[in-house]
Amino acid sequence: MAIEKKNFGLCEICLGINSIDSYKCVMENIAKKIVEELDFIDASMIRMSDRTCKKLEIASYCGLSDNYIHKGDILLSESEVGRRVFIEGETVVLNLSDENDRKSVQYFDFVEKEKITSIITAPMKTSTYCMGILRGYSRTLTSFTPEQIELFSRYASQAAIAVETFRSMKRMKTLVEFSQKVNSSLNLEEILDTAVEYAAEGLNLKGASIRIYENRTGQMELMASYGLSEVFLSTGLHNLTYMPIDQEIMKGNSLYIPDVGKDERFKRQDMAEKEKVVSLFGLPLASSERAFGVLRVYSTAVYNFSEDEINYLKVLANQTSIAIQNAHQIERLHRLSLVTNAMNKSLSKDEVFKQIVSGLYEATASVGSALFIWQPSFSRFTLKAFYGNVSEESLQAVQQKYDDDSEHELYDKNITINDISVSELKQLGIKSAIRIPIILKDRVIGLILCFISERHDNHISESENEFFKALSNAAATAISNMKQYEKVNKKYMDMVDDVFVWYDGYSRGLE
Repeated sequence: MAIEKKNFGLCEICLGINSIDSYKCVMENIAKKIVEELDFIDASMIRMSDRTCKKLEIASYCGLSDNYIHKGDILLSESEVGRRVFIEGETVVLNLSDENDRKSVQYFDFVEKEKITSIITAPMKTSTYCMGILRGYSRTLTSFTPEQIELFSRYASQAAIAVETFRSMKRMKTLVEFSQKVNSSLNLEEILDTAVEYAAEGLNLKGASIRIYENRTGQMELMASYGLSEVFLSTGLHNLTYMPIDQEIMKGNSLYIPDVGKDERFKRQDMAEKEKVVSLFGLPLASSERAFGVLRVYSTAVYNFSEDEINYLKVLANQTSIAIQNAHQIERLHRLSLVTNAMNKSLSKDEVFKQIVSGLYEATASVGSALFIWQPSFSRFTLKAFYGNVSEESLQAVQQKYDDDSEHELYDKNITINDISVSELKQLGIKSAIRIPIILKDRVIGLILCFISERHDNHISESENEFFKALSNAAATAISNMKQYEKVNKKYMDMVDDVFVWYDGYSRGLE
């Protein structure tokens, strides 16, 4: 009957955290509740592992003096009891009247001054990992019964659940705050910095990083990091071709590596040892169409991520992806506005054509861009403008390709990705091109080509497609306006010529 009553106390530890706001209050509440519920201990202490998993630090206590509390941390390398409990998962009982047990106590002088006669230590572990240890102290008993040992161990497990529940609630609150920031802020750098901080702090991990795939270079560009050194982040090749871990994640899959030092896919194992990183968990940053980046988190010990923790990281990654897509969309709209305004203000062919290709280049991750206009009288496309890392010589070869296939191109009005077969462009590292038709009154009057050096897929996202269509429509309107201006201007000049001819004849007649 007594056991049942104490089991109810275990539930209270978890239920009591609903009204507690801070981690410190949670830990203090647990330490106090355990002393109140268990009549065979006089004091308690909770020690939690630091991020290196090499030291156990005091998180809370009840019934102990300040002098005892400040005696020092427990280093696992120097504490046999600490290793047995935290690493091996044992519950250890020490009877301080026993000489061998006294030798196992790291700070025995402080224990003796505290008048402690026995100590019981149990692991605080969830189903996936051990977070710390729970200690109970008695000043009257020299040993604990098997029932008391079992009950204390159960309290330690329930304490771990309470802490994990609090952390889970904290993570939910964090996700709400992050979602609000994503929806209200246009500062992408600030959002990404917050994302990596929340990823690491939310799970009490070593650090986190975000890399975005750069189409122009094929590099996984570092956009934000937290808790990781610059040396660790900069060492090694960051081209996606040489990053098998990110290659797998960029396929849209989450990836867990328990120990990077034993996995050949991790190419910087010497740096991992220096940085003290062990486990890695990576998630894709993606739109509905494809992945465009990677969120990685690192731990300092083998870390088995719970389902709740994985879901937390997935939601964080999804929110981060939305922020990046929003930023890209805003940038494209800004560029489109600049290009449209510039085209509408100019009546110069060369200036209009230049705005089209430069605007496309600046708004995308392309290597270069080119504009071809259909010449009905010659039945071919003619190169009018280009921008970026492409040359006129290489584009003449592209023009020749479209000359050979121009009839087909006239009736193909879809935005597509085509493989590049022109050797001059291949030598520049260009693999393919996005072909954007310029359509006016249901006729293709031109083509815009957006050249790509390397892309991990051949899919055009919905937002990209909308941007390309808007740019194509703006170009068609600008070209149409320009042609109308040319017609009006020609009529005006013809009329002026006629006036001069008439006046010249009239003047001669007077003479």
